[in-house]
Parts: sequence; C-alpha cells; structure tokens
Amino acid sequence: MREYFDNELKQLNYELVDMASIAEGMIQKVNHNIGIYNEEELDEVKAYYQKIDRKQRFIESECMKLLLLQQPVASDLRQISSILKMINDLQRIGDQAENISEILAITNKTCVSKNDNVKEMANLCVKMLNDGVNSFVNKDLKLANSVIGMDDKVDNNFNIVKKQLIDIIHNDKNDGEYVIDILMCAKYFEKIGDHCANIAKWTVFYLTGKHI
Repeated sequence: MREYFDNELKQLNYELVDMASIAEGMIQKVNHNIGIYNEEELDEVKAYYQKIDRKQRFIESECMKLLLLQQPVASDLRQISSILKMINDLQRIGDQAENISEILAITNKTCVSKNDNVKEMANLCVKMLNDGVNSFVNKDLKLANSVIGMDDKVDNNFNIVKKQLIDIIHNDKNDGEYVIDILMCAKYFEKIGDHCANIAKWTVFYLTGKHI
C-alpha cells in the first residue's frame, strides 16, 4: 500500500513539472514577442493555455483521489496540499501570460517595442519558475528561499520600467498608448513573479510545516 502511495506521489511530481514546463513555454513565447511580432507564436500561447487548464483539472482530480482514498497525514498531506496550491499559481501564471499575448496581438504588427527591463523581468520569472518547482521536487529548502529572494529583483525591474515610462510621457504625450502597453506587460510579469515566489513558499511549507 505504501509503495503504491509513494508511486502516486512521484507521478504527481511529474505532472507538476509538466504543467510548469507549459507555463514556462508561455512566458518564453510572450517574451520573444516583445519587440518582434509573430502571430503564429501568439496563437500558440492560447493553445498552451488550454493545455495548462486541462492539466490543472487533471492534477486536482488526482490529488483529491489520494486525499479521499489514502487519507494522508504529516508531510504526505503537506505535499499534496502544496501541489494543489502550486497548480493554482501555475494556472494564474498562464492567465497572466495569455493577457500579455492579447496585448501584443492588439498592438498588431506595430508591436510593443523592446524594453530590456521588461525582458529581464521575463527571464527572471522563467528562472524563478524552474527553480521553484525543482526546489519542491528535490526537497531543496535553500533553493526555495533563493527563489523567494529573487522576487525583489523582479519588483526592482518593474519600478525601473515605471520610471522610464514616466520620462517617456513627460517628453512626448503622444506615446501614451505605447506606455500603457509596456506598463501592462510589465505589471503582468510582476504578477507572474509573485506566483513563482508563491510556489517556492509552498515548498517551504511542505518541507518545514511553516507558512512564510
């Protein structure tokens, strides 16, 4: 019975990693399209979102089955509870990435011009996502805490972007539409960073039983 349960927990981890890889792909594609309009890639983001939505429902169902049939306690219960929380964060990451793709699609072929700090935010989010999920699967508390600290870098880049955009508006009010597009993209990446940090925080809870 225990061997079966352990195998089911391992399978949940595999499914979690798979869902995270879909979310990562969405971030990568929208990041690539900041400054380079590619309609096909933006359409793929929508398809990815449907995948991430289906994956969330599947993992949620599997977790509920284990909770009902196995009635886990202690660290086993925390592991399943943490996965349920993490897939919600991953689904929200998918939401934010899709929102960015919609902004880029609306701007059409004129596209949102490249902004180094926005792209840096996206790159940080990808690393946070990968490290956050890996910290959970590998039970790496140090890595989880490192991910949580990285959220400050995302926030710092967001603050830089806001200051840059204020200067742009001050110099030329006709750039208002561009400023709004960039600001919204940056805000969505900032939210993605928050969700990545949440994943790491759930890892801390799983490993220590403490909320941070």
